[in-house]
Formats: sequence, structure tokens, C-alpha cells
Amino acid sequence: MVSIFMATYNGEKFLEAQLESIFNQTCQDFFLYVSDDYSSDSTMQILMKWKDLFPSKMNVTKRESNSGKPQITFLEMVVEHKTSSYYMFCDQDDVWFPDKVETSIKEIAEFEKQYGASTPILLGTEYLLTDQNLVPFRKQKRRIDYDTFSKANKLISYNIFTGCTVIFNRALSEKITLIPDNCVLHDWLLAFVASSLGVAAMIPKPTLFYRQHSSNAVGSELNRSLNYYIKRFRSIWSNDYYHLANLFLQYYSQYADLNKVNMITTYAKLPEISWLKKIQAFFTYNYWAPGVIRKIYQLLR
Repeated sequence: MVSIFMATYNGEKFLEAQLESIFNQTCQDFFLYVSDDYSSDSTMQILMKWKDLFPSKMNVTKRESNSGKPQITFLEMVVEHKTSSYYMFCDQDDVWFPDKVETSIKEIAEFEKQYGASTPILLGTEYLLTDQNLVPFRKQKRRIDYDTFSKANKLISYNIFTGCTVIFNRALSEKITLIPDNCVLHDWLLAFVASSLGVAAMIPKPTLFYRQHSSNAVGSELNRSLNYYIKRFRSIWSNDYYHLANLFLQYYSQYADLNKVNMITTYAKLPEISWLKKIQAFFTYNYWAPGVIRKIYQLLR
């Protein structure tokens, strides 16, 4: 059984297509949990219509006020629901390929055979980037070395996992028992915890249409606004990029081996050490993100 977690907010424009793609999956061994962030449009009416169609496969709740933090909504569902073997995140505006659930289960089951079901495992896939009408863009997500950049020393500063593509197992879910204060993106947090305590890996095939439009909460790096990059540049001069490391040390370090804890602790202390020691740490633990610009960016943080 797979628990699918969907967070919604004013999603009436694209929600029907996503729900249709979920309930038309080739594998029907799933249950859909939806948490609505106090929508003011017809999102709840759409959700209740589909719940009436599939009462044994869907649960819908609505917040009493708007949180504006979908990452918290997703993590709340992870903390609350722990009865399934596997878990998936779902955005309100994408369209899943018909075999997404089936493919994801097969892939993670193979990893569990190799590493054991007690090992925290998270897998991500590629996606097909589209415009709001589901017309694929000519330029798709740039390929990188997934094996290298799914490791904890890389994920600590550069996330390659997109929440709507991932599946993770119960062993990882059981480690997520609290919602960290000022949490980073939910997909980044879970991928980093998985890579630090077990396995995080990318499957190099797309499993959904990743729709880009003006209301995307985050969106692909190929379709981000100027305002996004201004905010990111400003964050260079803050310690935001060390927040994930500090969260891990606070909530999950007791599960990790000493080498991982040392690597993460060193990264968390980078803002406090000299320029020379910072460079030495980058070469010792190979924190480097892909690309020259990103490497310079890292040293400026």
C-alpha cells in the first residue's frame, strides 16, 4: 500500500486533471490524503466530488486558516500517517503518467531487496517539464551525475530531488516524528535524511508532467522569476543555506554514524571559520555543487 500526500490551495484550475491521473493509475494499491490550506475557490468542492466517487481511497481535510507553508502541510501528513509500506508526495497541478505508482513501487522494492526494508530509502525520478497547457518545453531539466549528487555531502547544499517525483519507505517515515522549526523544503529535508541515514537515489526516467504556471509555489529552475533569483542572491549573506545541517544535527544526528555527523557538523560551522579552513573543508568533504558559478556561490555564503 502507498499513501499519497497532496497539499492543495486554490487549485481549481488544474486539480481535476491531476486527480483524474491519480485515479487512473495502473496500480490502484494506494490511498490519497489531501490537506487543503483554507482555499477560497472551488478546490474543496472538487475534492469532495472526487471523495464521493472514491470514498474508500481518499480522505480530505481543510485547515481552519491559511498557513502559506505547503512544506509544513506535507510534513504534518508524514508525521500523522504511518501505516503504509511506501509514501509519495503529490502537487495539485501536475499530471502523473499512468504507471507512476507502479513504476515507483517496483523501483523502491528493488532497493529494499538490496539494502533491506529497515534502511531509510527515498527515490526520485525525472519529470517532463511543460507549460500550463501540458505542452512540453524544448529545454528540459539539465542532467547531472545523479549517483554523486544524491549523496549527503552534496545534498547538504544542493537539492536534486523534486517532491512530486519521490517515493520513500516506512523506515524513512518512522524517522520523521516531529516537524522541525523553520523547516526547509520537505523534499530536501527527507532526501537529506535518507542520504544521511540510508539511501537516496534518482531513477533516470520521467514519471509525470511537471506543469509550470504563474501560481507555482516553487517550480523548476528553468522557469523561475527574476524575483526568485534576487531573493536567492540575498540569502548568500545569511546563514539560510546552513539551516538544513543544523536541523539534522538537532533532530536526526542520533541515528547517524560518526563520520556523517562529523561531515554535517563541519558544514554547519562553515560561517564561523576562516576562509582558508572553509576551503579546506570543501576539499575534505567535497561539498561542491555542480558548475563553476554555484561553487563560487557556495564560497560566498
